[in-house]
Amino acid sequence: MAFAYAMTWVMAYIGLVAKTPEAAQSAGFLPIFPLVLASSVFLPTETMPIWLQSFADNQPITIIAATLRVLFLGGEVGILLWHSLAWTTVIVAVFAPLAVRQYRRTVS
Repeated sequence: MAFAYAMTWVMAYIGLVAKTPEAAQSAGFLPIFPLVLASSVFLPTETMPIWLQSFADNQPITIIAATLRVLFLGGEVGILLWHSLAWTTVIVAVFAPLAVRQYRRTVS
């Protein structure tokens, strides 16, 4: 839930910056698409090329997916939970002020 909340700030910022609804939809899809495809959601990162594997292992979608797998299937959550919370905090810390600032510019 916290990660979903963080992503709403990203999408709010994109929606405020975009000029049309179509542009907002496209701009919102573009950053999410490569993150999901280059993650462990669909296949293990060990099967990816080395250059992609290092990116995939350390991006937020992979970390969140791994944390949820451990939470649902059981196991030691340990460092995964802290990485998930760190990614969530960073995303909110970056995009919440950007979205609020853009909103203030838009309505004034």
